[in-house]
Amino acid sequence: MPESDPRANRSSASASANAASSAKRWFLLDGNRYVLVAVLAAIQFGILLALGWSGLLPMASASANNSLFASANTGLFTLVTITISINQLILSRILGTPEEIQTRMDSVETFRSRLDEMDPQKAVSPIEPPQFLRFVMTVLRDRARALDAAFEAESHDTRTGERVDELVDSVSLLSERVVEKIDREARRTQTKDMYVSLAPVLNNNYSQHIHTVRFLRATLADDLSESESRALTELEAVLEQVNLTRHYFKTLYTHEELATLTQAMLLTGVPALFISALAVLAFGQGISLGQPANVLLVSATFTVSTVPLLILFSFVLRLTTVAMRTTTYGAFLPAEELPGGR
Repeated sequence: MPESDPRANRSSASASANAASSAKRWFLLDGNRYVLVAVLAAIQFGILLALGWSGLLPMASASANNSLFASANTGLFTLVTITISINQLILSRILGTPEEIQTRMDSVETFRSRLDEMDPQKAVSPIEPPQFLRFVMTVLRDRARALDAAFEAESHDTRTGERVDELVDSVSLLSERVVEKIDREARRTQTKDMYVSLAPVLNNNYSQHIHTVRFLRATLADDLSESESRALTELEAVLEQVNLTRHYFKTLYTHEELATLTQAMLLTGVPALFISALAVLAFGQGISLGQPANVLLVSATFTVSTVPLLILFSFVLRLTTVAMRTTTYGAFLPAEELPGGR
């Protein structure tokens, strides 16, 4: 009997792991939230049908169905309270006095001007978030190349040269991958969703790169030329601005996502509440169409009644995942922010 090829087994295992990782990322982050709601609703509907037709759930009982939808009504009213709370959170962040709004506008303009000055070509940064991120990454790549050129012009020991090369390669690769993701997403979709701008900079260890720059400056303090010191300082400054861009985009994304969530819950919550109330009235009168018809009716009606809850689950799932992967502002590097993090 021929032995299996270990390389083929490893390749198959790697492909399975990659598929599982991609499915997990789609579920947590990249998947369209409405598509995820539809998938979860279809799964729930299928499970209810299977349990009902197998006789494991007593869907022919009018009293049991009445209790089920009465509980669903209570849950839907609770979701209304949650929606109001979300609206209060959004409004508390976007409303303010003229002075407060002016301060916010000035801080954003200062941030943009600082990045424009870091660009060797002194270009004006774009106003579209994806293109702005592309601009920032281009500046980062140029500063990494400038660092490489500065150290090539001087003589250092082999270990120092290797550290600088690793830093330059890592930063350059990071910026190129982000630019590729932005360009690929721009070709694939015309959506203006802020998540499209935030996704390319999740799970990138900018804090580690900043730490490496500071480590090189500290260990080579007496051996650095003026051009090398300037190149390290400029690269660190751009890395800090990239980290700031990431967190600012996270803020914009969170506001947008919460507003979208609130709107979706309101648009689906009212019809779901109406349908659930009709079911309570119908089954409260003892109406029963028999086991097969009741199973189909109850499964479909209950699935529709839980759509607002599924919307809340899918949106909050991504919000919390994004929050976990961007927890710090540069001082530390938790496991969630590493490329291999959760």
